[in-house]
Amino acid sequence: MLKKDDTTKEISYYRWHTRIRPIAGDIIKVKNNRWRVTSVELASANISVDGYLSLEEVV
Repeated sequence: MLKKDDTTKEISYYRWHTRIRPIAGDIIKVKNNRWRVTSVELASANISVDGYLSLEEVV
């Protein structure tokens, strides 16, 4: 689910799950748009691959 903040062009993508853990600076594709990962917060302190991402649209 994406939540957009129109004032900063920043998108928070939450409830992600992947086998590859993204890091800040990665470029990912979501809903046919390219996004730069600005921060990653894991759901738990273990080796979880679930968590929250802050994204910025790549133009």
